[in-house]
Amino acid sequence: MRWLLTECEAPDVDPFSFLGDSSRATGAGEPRAYWRIGSRWEASRGALAQIDSRELGGDDVCTVVREAAMDLLGTPSTGGGEPSPAESSPAVAPRFYGGLAFDSRWSERDRREGGGPWAEFPAARFFLPAYELAGGEGPTRLRAWRPLGESADPESERDEVLEDLHRLRRRLAGAVRHGPRDGELRRSERVVRESVTRADWRDSVERVRERIRIGDVQKVVLSRAVELRLQPPADPLGAVENICRADPAANVFAFQFGRKAAFVGASPEVLGSLRGHDFRTMAVAGSTRRGEDPDTDERLGQALRESPKDGLEHSICVRELRDRLGPLTTRLDVDAAPRLHRLAEIQHLRTDLAAEVPRGTHILDLLSVLHPTAAVCGRPRETAVRVLAAEEPESRGWYAGAVGWFDGAGNGDFVPGLRCALFSGPAVRLFAGAGIVEASGADAEWEETNLKLRTVGRVLGLGEVG
Repeated sequence: MRWLLTECEAPDVDPFSFLGDSSRATGAGEPRAYWRIGSRWEASRGALAQIDSRELGGDDVCTVVREAAMDLLGTPSTGGGEPSPAESSPAVAPRFYGGLAFDSRWSERDRREGGGPWAEFPAARFFLPAYELAGGEGPTRLRAWRPLGESADPESERDEVLEDLHRLRRRLAGAVRHGPRDGELRRSERVVRESVTRADWRDSVERVRERIRIGDVQKVVLSRAVELRLQPPADPLGAVENICRADPAANVFAFQFGRKAAFVGASPEVLGSLRGHDFRTMAVAGSTRRGEDPDTDERLGQALRESPKDGLEHSICVRELRDRLGPLTTRLDVDAAPRLHRLAEIQHLRTDLAAEVPRGTHILDLLSVLHPTAAVCGRPRETAVRVLAAEEPESRGWYAGAVGWFDGAGNGDFVPGLRCALFSGPAVRLFAGAGIVEASGADAEWEETNLKLRTVGRVLGLGEVG
């Protein structure tokens, strides 16, 4: 299939005004996404096509998604080739935006129970947007994608779509939305439910530590959720705006497939980035807060570097990535030692890995092997997943899942769904986890999750949480 890309410069169009626009042109009520890694961002909306794991057969979610996408794009399903011809800007290819659940079996449990809060976020869901606004590096550009039939005239079609884009740009030009500032919603905030009590958390940590002591597992990442009720309901787009202001270094994501729910977050790490043969990932594990001044900040960072418990937790994640990536690569480079990864309110240990992968490798091929990593699940993975299914009372859904984009050539960027919240009407559910190793203390790990919940609450504009 051929794809027509029509675009124009739009320096006066704000991404959140573009996403919030409810006009017929952009597809009101249809999927929308915001994506930022580094300084580059994309806002996408309107669906030319969707892929929903509930409509596909097969046990390997990544494989069936890849094959469905390639059928829609008209490209080979092996990945690593050239994308379908675009009639303009050949360096830009149609992209699918969306994500994968933490564990597809848990999503099946959600389905059997009527979906619960994750009803719109199954084991896998992606959409091919009709409209994109891209910026952050170079001029901001407004784009529209259209499929072209074999007998279609590209020039005639382009003229019509370009006129549509100019109308859209004129309507949105100069419009600026403003998300909530830190704590703006605090007066209407109320914690209505926690997924686990502190007493139950202590019991879970001790059971996990016992499994570690007898050698069943090396590490398990336990999580908890806190649900708030906000009146009036919070605007997810406003929360994304707040993230972008509060933490310029975070990898920001937002996905909404209908009118009911939105999944929003600021992930501290990159799960996988593939461009041709070049694949990059990172291990991020071990955490502490930021200091109030430079001296305190440096002291906290040094203590994190020297912590045996955090060092072990981090090294387990690095080993897991190295072991899983090794058979898939022709070259693998791993940082010799972790460095500090400093975000707005929290700092971590970080080790980068860079690999060369064979021709034909698709980003989803790599995700099927890497996800979920030891940083969000544990090691060994299969045992850790079983432990989490027993210890955590609720489905994780897309929390700690893999969210991002891929194109017809198999390239893509994905981050784990961390530092995140699920918005659904007046309900906002926040998530946080902590890696449990033998030296972990239940109270210290509870406080680590509190630190992460407070960070998420503040960057979203929800004030103090946890």
